[in-house]
Formats: sequence, C-alpha cells, structure tokens
Amino acid sequence: MAPVLIAAGLVLGVLGAVFLAVTAYRISRSRLEIEKLVLEAEKERESILRKARDEARAAGKNLQQELDGEHEVAMKALRRKESEVERRAEANERQRERLAELEKELARRVPEVEKREARCAESARGLEALLEKAKSELARLSGMGADEAKSLLLEKLQREAESEARSFVARRLVNAKEEAERETRRILLDSIQRLSHTLTTEATLAHVQLPRDDLKGKIIGRDGRNIRAFEKETGVDVIIDETPEALQLSCFDSLRREVARRSMEALVKDGRIHPQSIEETVRRVEQEIQEETRKLAEQTLLEAGFGDLPAELQLVFGRLQFRSSYGQNQLQHSLQVMELCGHIADELNLDRRLARRCGLLHDIGKAADQGVDGTHPALGYELAKKFGENPVVCNAIAAHHDGVEVTSVYTTITAIADAISAARPGARRENTEKYFERMSQLEEVAQSFAGVGKAYAMRAGRELRVAVEAGKVSDEESVVLARRIAQAVEEKVSYPGEVRVTLIRETRFVEFAR
Repeated sequence: MAPVLIAAGLVLGVLGAVFLAVTAYRISRSRLEIEKLVLEAEKERESILRKARDEARAAGKNLQQELDGEHEVAMKALRRKESEVERRAEANERQRERLAELEKELARRVPEVEKREARCAESARGLEALLEKAKSELARLSGMGADEAKSLLLEKLQREAESEARSFVARRLVNAKEEAERETRRILLDSIQRLSHTLTTEATLAHVQLPRDDLKGKIIGRDGRNIRAFEKETGVDVIIDETPEALQLSCFDSLRREVARRSMEALVKDGRIHPQSIEETVRRVEQEIQEETRKLAEQTLLEAGFGDLPAELQLVFGRLQFRSSYGQNQLQHSLQVMELCGHIADELNLDRRLARRCGLLHDIGKAADQGVDGTHPALGYELAKKFGENPVVCNAIAAHHDGVEVTSVYTTITAIADAISAARPGARRENTEKYFERMSQLEEVAQSFAGVGKAYAMRAGRELRVAVEAGKVSDEESVVLARRIAQAVEEKVSYPGEVRVTLIRETRFVEFAR
C-alpha cells in the first residue's frame, strides 16, 4: 500500500510540476504577445500621428494658398478703386481750375460789357435825336401830316430793322456755331478722358466661365506668377473680381482677345495651370487660329475668284473676320463692297474684275496690327504696295475715304460701294422698319415749316436736304430756318450720329427764244 501511495504521490508531483511549467510557459508567451501588441499599438499610434500631422500641414498649405489668392484679388480690387479715386480727384481738380479760369475771364469781361452798354445807350439817344430830326424834315419836305409821316417812317424803319435783325441773327449764328464747336471739342475730350473706361468696356471684354470659383486662386498662382505669365504671353489684361465662377479678359485687339479666351478655356479644362503650360497652350491656340484664318481666307478668296493673292496677304485678309465696325463684320463688309463694285462696273462698262478687287481689298488695312500707327487706308495702301498690287487697287485703298487724291474712277466706285454697304438698312444693327420710320420722320419735320417746298432724307438718314420757295424765304431767313429745322430734328427724331441739314434756296428765270 505504501509503494502505491508513494507512486501516486510521485505521479501527482510530476503532474503538478508539468502543470506549473506549462502555466509558466503560457504566462511567458502571453507577456510576449502583450508586449508585441503594445509595440504594434505604439507603431500604429505613431503612424496615425504622423499622418495627421501631414494632413494638417497640407490643409494649412492649401488654406494659405486660398488666402493668398483672396488677398491678391482683394488687393487688385483695392488698387482699382484707388486708381479710380485718383482719376476722379484729378478730374475734379481740372474742373476747379477750369471754373477758376472762367471766373477770371468773366470778371475781365464785365467792365467791357458795361462799357458796351454805355455806348449802346449813348447810340440809342443819338438815334432818337436823329429820328426826331428826320421826322421834322420829312414832314417839311413832303407836306404830310405828322401822323401820316410818322406811319410811313415807322414802316420804313421796321423793314430796315427786320433786315438788320436777320443779318445780325445770321452773323450771331455763325459765331455761335464756331464757339459751340470749340467748346464741344473741349467737353468731348474731357468726357472721353473721364468715361473712356466705362464706354469701352463692353467692346473690349471677353467673358470666361469657370466650373468652380476656387479656380481663381489657381489662375492667379503663387504670388501671382500664373496670371502674370498669362498676361505676358497673350498681351491682354485678366480681370478677376467678385463675379462668381467667371473672369474677364480685356484688350482692344479682338484677335489677341480671342487667343486669350480660347487659351484660358483650354487651361481651365486641362486643370494644369503654370507658366510652362500657359506658354504651350497659348502657342498652340495661336497656331490653331492662324490655321483657321488661313483656311477661311483661302476658301473665301477662291469663292470670290481671287485665289491668286499672295499667301501672306491672304492671311492678313482672313484676320478681317476678327474685326468689326459699328457691329458690322469687316470680312462680310468687304465681300459686300466687292459685289457692289462689280455691279456698278458692269453698268459703266468698266473692268468688272478690277473693280471687284478694289472693293475686296479696300479695308485690308483694318486687319493690320492695331499697335501700328496710322489710318486703315494708309496701312492698307502700304500692305498692297508691299505685295505688288495694281496701282489702281492701291489708290482705291488709300483714297476711298478722301484721304489722298483720287486718280481713278475705280476709287470713286469703291467709295460709293463702301458707303452703300455701311449705310444700307440692317448693316449696322438697325432693322428696316426703324430705318424707314426715321427717314419719314426727318422729311415730315422739315415739311412742317412754312416756306419749305420739298424735303428729302438722304444717305440713310444722315443728311436732310430741304428746298425752300425763294419768294417766301429770303437769304437771311434761310440761315435761321436751317437752324430751326436742325433743332426740331434734335427734339423730335431719334437717330445715331448726326444729321446734316442742307437748305437750298434758288430763283430760276426761264425764257424761250423762238
């Protein structure tokens, strides 16, 4: 029994030792796993902290860029406001100086006016004395009664006074017109200086829509480097204001403005906006527009029958597509003038092809670089002469606005066709109904005056010719009547530009020799 107990005790001891060993091993392994988990947790914590720091730095950088862009926009707006305030202050200062000069001039003229008034009063007293003397002498010589002589004398004096008054009014109208023209030029120059920005904005701006408003900061770039690069490459001013999801491109040259518009739209669509991509995009767009212009000019000239123009001159001609005058596209205007010249030449039995060529190229100078000094007839003449055009065509280009001497009948034809194309109804954003309504109004206004025989509205309502009856209207009265008609036109008729009122008075004597 004892050995059995001893054996059992040994077995239990061995089992206990094994259990203790296994337990110790498990505890040790658990500790290692715990330490491993602690290390992994520590690494994960470090990774999370590092990622959070990176995201915070990136968010801060983006926020800083947005703040920089907003600050740049705000500074530009502030600078524009400051410039506008300075311009207004300068204009006010000039106005004050002008008023001071007028006050001095008024003060200087007051004594002269007083002297004139004194002389007039003295002359009036002398005239009254002469009048009394004339009355007495007339009564003595004619044997008339005092009342009869007085009536006859007053009638004569009245006629003389009316004649002198008409002559005086005519002279004063001429002087007033000259003074008004001088003052008008001064006022116009001052007004243009003040309002040039406002008046030219619509004609010199292109609008670009943005898909998102935050792209404005990207377009500006860090420290404004992107917007400066774009303006340098395209030659236009980029205006970024508070208008949501939009910006404006300002330039007087419509071709450059079109290049800038397409380039900006391409950059916004691509999303990569930096100086290098700006330069590449602008160059690509310029080549695309140049190729489009070349193809358009080539096709147009082939259809017109003048495919023999030099390639360089064809490219210049194609640029007329990007030029306009009073809303009239210059390429279409040139084609219209060409056809009109051809029809007129046919009627006069002249060279139809030469006349059409004159009409086609008469405004080629408008396609020249707008940075070059000179009028469009002069620039067109230099271009045509450079490429060896016919001297008749060169003269038609140079003289179709009476700038130089006309040496050919084709120049006169070109000028007539140019005027017809520009003045026809609808050519310059005016419908036919308003055109005829204005013509009728002009004639009705003139015919409402006494003494007017006939009235004709001419040159698309730019001139009103009025024929008066010579027996009812004298030469002195004609001056006053012309001015009254012009004033009535200003008050009653709405028209663009100006209307020239030409009053015609003539007396005809007809006899027949048999």
